[in-house]
Amino acid sequence: MVFLKYLQREFARIMSNRRAECTLTKEQLKEFARCILPDIVAYCESEKGKREFKEWKEKQQSDVPHDTKMAS
Repeated sequence: MVFLKYLQREFARIMSNRRAECTLTKEQLKEFARCILPDIVAYCESEKGKREFKEWKEKQQSDVPHDTKMAS
């Protein structure tokens, strides 16, 4: 639990300052990814995840200037 709190703080710090260096080791990052990957996959395969991804994708496409949109 302490390690998870550390990872959350570290992630928030990195996201708030894109130039910050990550102090996590590769092993720590791999372990974190190994822990959260099943939840990410389950969410992406859920109806809610699919719906939100579709909404996000539509928003991304609508934010692109008209002349640079790629034909789908």
